[in-house]
Amino acid sequence: MKQWLLITGTLSTLLLSACSQVSSSNNTQVYISDGYVQCEAKAQSIAITQSQLEQAGVKVLKSECAQISEQATIAMCGAGGPGIHVLTVNRYDVTKAEQLGFAEVTELDQQGLQFNRISCEE
Repeated sequence: MKQWLLITGTLSTLLLSACSQVSSSNNTQVYISDGYVQCEAKAQSIAITQSQLEQAGVKVLKSECAQISEQATIAMCGAGGPGIHVLTVNRYDVTKAEQLGFAEVTELDQQGLQFNRISCEE
């Protein structure tokens, strides 16, 4: 009986570990501009950006503010800034996110761009 409990416990642990590893590999990051426009509009809050995805049926697992680095930003009224919102979502929800104007972070990599995480201002 003790061996049966030990085997059952070990198998349960292995199965739960496998499930947690599978779910994390199904996640990806998407990004969108924070909406800042020089001389005109402040950056949109991360809460609003997250809400847009959630209203479209996308579960947001994590949200962060960031700035694109390695890219010149023109100083001119009406121009955007380097600020972006980076959100972790399930890979299967990427199409929904793209329909709202989001793109996968891998697209930044393909353009040779990187980003630095910053604290979000509310």
